Amino acid sequence: MDNINEIQTQMKTIKLTQQQIDKIYFTLVDYVKTKNNVDRLYELSPDQDKAYKTELEIINKFVGL
Repeated sequence: MDNINEIQTQMKTIKLTQQQIDKIYFTLVDYVKTKNNVDRLYELSPDQDKAYKTELEIINKFVGL
């Protein structure tokens, strides 16, 4: 429990502009789509979903899913 409190204490709030958020979001979406040769993220196979789990979780946080 002490480690969690220490980590939380060390974390900083990052404030981004909408332009910066958009840049991160669209760059990440394009990266996943290009790497998997698909037009839409929902076309990813289950294996691709698993391989890009972290990236897809980040994308979902940006779109509020």
